[in-house]
Amino acid sequence: VKSILFFLSQVGQLCIGKVINFLAELKDQNKGGRNLRYPKCWLLINNAIAIISGALILLIGCIAVMESIIRGFFARPTLWSMDISLYLLIWALFLGSAYSFQEKGHVAVDLIREKCSKKTRRILSIIGYISQVQISV
Repeated sequence: VKSILFFLSQVGQLCIGKVINFLAELKDQNKGGRNLRYPKCWLLINNAIAIISGALILLIGCIAVMESIIRGFFARPTLWSMDISLYLLIWALFLGSAYSFQEKGHVAVDLIREKCSKKTRRILSIIGYISQVQISV
């Protein structure tokens, strides 16, 4: 139970950190940054979606704690907790992938890419973006 509470506190801190970063980005968007190629409305939407994604992950943790308490103390597990947690996880991953794409936070193998010319890197990036869209759809 202590590890679950520790996990929930960490997730809660991440969600609060996202809200603080979101508000700071709203304040500093006119000062420039690495997201200049996106329209402001997309930045706002993606930042809001990132907060929603974090909240969904926090909700998954709360459902897991609730399920373990109900199962442990009352010996009556719920029928819906696993299904709802899986659906919430899928939504959190898909919603979070838009924000991760905006921040260029996806995992990439740079070993081969860095040895290529600038034109080849651009082509590899386009291929990667197309494959990412195909996987997401």
